[in-house]
Amino acid sequence: MVLCKMDNMEQSLIEIYKRIENKIGLEIEHIEKIVLAHFILKNDVLELIESVSTKNFKEEKHQIIFTGLLNLFDIGLPIDKSNLINELTPNHKWVKTYLDSLEERLLTPEELTQHLKSIIDFSIKRDIIESSYKTMEMIIHKQNSNKILDSIE
Repeated sequence: MVLCKMDNMEQSLIEIYKRIENKIGLEIEHIEKIVLAHFILKNDVLELIESVSTKNFKEEKHQIIFTGLLNLFDIGLPIDKSNLINELTPNHKWVKTYLDSLEERLLTPEELTQHLKSIIDFSIKRDIIESSYKTMEMIIHKQNSNKILDSIE
């Protein structure tokens, strides 16, 4: 009976985690796309590099594109769609099609500030949710309290 109750708790926890992650994911994917498109179109990533890091992006494809932008910046090549495609296509065949699908619109300074803040805020929320999930999972499986405290720190 206790084991059944634990399994139900774990299932509920997983379900809650997935619902929150999905809700966050739908909204942030669009914001990440808009921000990346802005910086590719602007041909300047300094403000982006100073504002966020690769881990702040939820979507793996956006992490890859961001890393490509960083690489172009580091080697001194112009930040544009053509150079980004050349940089990433050897390992990621989807890049050209994806970049072609991005909306080409520069953001206002206010929009950009808000979107960059959203990316960071959502990243923090994801980290909190993930940490909470892992902690609850350890508690459900009755792991050593010292191990739980170590993972929280």
